[in-house]
Amino acid sequence: LRGIGHGGGMNGRTGVREFQKHKKVVHAVAWNCTGSRLASGSVDATAHVWSGLAEESGGKEAHLELRGHQDGVDQLCWDPQHPDRLATASGDKTVRLWDVRTGKCTNVIETRGENINITWSPDHHIAVGNKDDDVSIIDVRKGKMLKTTKFGFEVNEMSWSADGSLLFLTTGLGTVEVLRYNEFMRGGKAESFRSLHVRRPPQPPPLLRARPSDAGARAFPTGLTRARSPLPRRRACVGAHGELLLHRLRARQRVLRRRRRGRAREHLEPERAHVRAHADATRVARAHAIFLARRAADRVGV
Repeated sequence: LRGIGHGGGMNGRTGVREFQKHKKVVHAVAWNCTGSRLASGSVDATAHVWSGLAEESGGKEAHLELRGHQDGVDQLCWDPQHPDRLATASGDKTVRLWDVRTGKCTNVIETRGENINITWSPDHHIAVGNKDDDVSIIDVRKGKMLKTTKFGFEVNEMSWSADGSLLFLTTGLGTVEVLRYNEFMRGGKAESFRSLHVRRPPQPPPLLRARPSDAGARAFPTGLTRARSPLPRRRACVGAHGELLLHRLRARQRVLRRRRRGRAREHLEPERAHVRAHADATRVARAHAIFLARRAADRVGV
């Protein structure tokens, strides 16, 4: 762990901190439900968990490395009801459940393909998607797969509703498909009861992770893979070169305000120069008029 800035901590000017424990590109970041732990997954087949990053912790930081996957960890998620349970999805066709208090893997669930998406519902179920557009439902308590369904469109990302009754899928068609969980689990054809269209069909909605290409390439634009902490003023994201960055939002906002003010000054500078030139011309004209008036008065007096 290496910090950039004052004493290895946050950069006082930019509010950005860089973590360098992963050996390869970082693909996923996520905060737990309390904001006390930050997890990251990487192409190096490991997940890392940091704790004690909040300012309120008094600087007592801890780091944990989770090993076991045989391929890159493309996505991970926390139990929304428990701050110490983590799930990781990997290209090795497995999903692993972890207890981050001990650093041990508590369960390994095999899936059909190379996993790229995962999300944990509030009612002890996990939805995981792979590169072949299969979506599987896992029962965490039983530790087994309940159902796998193949969709006829590209599935980019998934998310549960707050009560776990709805499952949202973003697609390569530029839509967000909404599934009722109970109807989805009953069997039959996988159909959404609502389809939400976005304005830019070729692109996934903002803030959602880009889908890896079929050729195996992984492209993650700056800031697209990011996670906002439940605690105030914290955000983690993946940088342009796959590094893990931690932002202190208040300091970052100050930097952005300074940049905006700088751009505003540059924009107004030509106008201000014109105003100054006009004022100078006015002063010269006024001085010349006063000079002519005094000379005329002198002539009349003579």
